[in-house]
Amino acid sequence: MTSGNGAGYLFPCSASYKCFDRFSILDDPEVLEDPDGQVPFWPILASLLRSTPVETPIQPTELLYTIAVTLHEGSRPAGDYGLLKSFIGTSEPAFFGTY
Repeated sequence: MTSGNGAGYLFPCSASYKCFDRFSILDDPEVLEDPDGQVPFWPILASLLRSTPVETPIQPTELLYTIAVTLHEGSRPAGDYGLLKSFIGTSEPAFFGTY
């Protein structure tokens, strides 16, 4: 991740390195949340490392997967299901009308 002004690389511990708390990892994200709903990544990482036991070989992989999904910027929560509704409506017109 680079900074917005092109000045260089942002370290993960930087307060400017932000992401969404997709899995509600932080106890009180509103304290750190900016107007866009993003929180600094470092508290999320610290919380994951403190709270996730590593007792089996698969657990580090699961931890890395959680970190990767948390940092992935492309899968934000959908705000509009219009496309899904129109797609289902073309194949099954009564679906949304019956419920």
